[in-house]
Amino acid sequence: MKKSKKKILENSFYRFRLIFCFSRTGVVTPREGEKDEPIEMKCDSSNGQEATFGSIGLQPLSQTDEFEVSLGGFEDPQKAWNSAQELSTALLILSADQEIGVDIGKIEVGEYSESKGSQGQSNFNVPGLEELSIKERKQIISYKRGITIVKQPSADYGYKTIGIKGTINLTPFSTNGIWNAWLKIVEKKFVVEKKTSLALELYNSAFFENSMRAKFLTWMLMLESLSKPLERSQRILDLISKMEELIKFEEYNWEIEVEERDMKSIEAIKTNLNFIKKESITQSLKKMAREKSDGITFAGYKAEKFIGICYNIRSSLVHDGETKVLESEFNKIVYALQAFCIHVIRKTINIDHVEIPEEWRGQTIINSNIVV
Repeated sequence: MKKSKKKILENSFYRFRLIFCFSRTGVVTPREGEKDEPIEMKCDSSNGQEATFGSIGLQPLSQTDEFEVSLGGFEDPQKAWNSAQELSTALLILSADQEIGVDIGKIEVGEYSESKGSQGQSNFNVPGLEELSIKERKQIISYKRGITIVKQPSADYGYKTIGIKGTINLTPFSTNGIWNAWLKIVEKKFVVEKKTSLALELYNSAFFENSMRAKFLTWMLMLESLSKPLERSQRILDLISKMEELIKFEEYNWEIEVEERDMKSIEAIKTNLNFIKKESITQSLKKMAREKSDGITFAGYKAEKFIGICYNIRSSLVHDGETKVLESEFNKIVYALQAFCIHVIRKTINIDHVEIPEEWRGQTIINSNIVV
């Protein structure tokens, strides 16, 4: 039995595939003499294989914003995972440094697991594709943004990405309809403050984010931009003043040389005392929720409880890089946060939901690309 297990392990090979999307097309454009098509490239790997780099859907590299890179021949899924993570991290750094912007899906960290490296789900079926993949020795892998790890029968086995990606526009405008709706808002002659204008900008910008975590943080920042922390009661302010006077007295009466770390601690205490003269952001957001929610619940919670949960997740993301909740629960909270944000905006600028007549609506369109 042990020999049989060893034989299976020796004949097991793994491939990683990384699908990512730049913020615009034209990031990759061939020089004179180069082909505008997928390439094989050297990769710092001990398995002796060359990585493949190309576009999704076999489009010319210069005319797309979505790409995939893949490398096979790994005898251990953890090694494939590590190699993919190294490329992902390097790509994020490169794109940030060059001010390009890239989306590599959910950024998974830590050790490999099947759930992290699983491929996408697709019921897409092309007659004869299975037979063709066997003939060409290319494994079918379902489309998924980010890292996928698959087991393959041999080190030199190839792959095909297959699936459907795109969007369904359920609320389009007709050609004249968008102008009519636009003028309907103009007629109300809204005048918004600077903070409200910023909030509108942040709310809309979140729709350009592909990452759920980026959407969540952008909408939380929008709410923070609208929050108005109030000063504490006079009783609390008087207490803080007494504490400030005590610190001044202690500083004046110190007769020995004060260590640098103690001076830094004193300055930190002064800063914190000044900071707590106003409500915390959490208290301010909860107050906003009480005043503007109209008794509506979000993700099954009362508004004040909901925003408290959101702020805890926001703190976990900012300080620890993780949400500390199940992905399904986080996704539900993000969609509820979107609903909460637009509700707050409507209350802030005093506008009801704009009803769009059916004759202003356009035809529902499915925007999709078949990836083979």
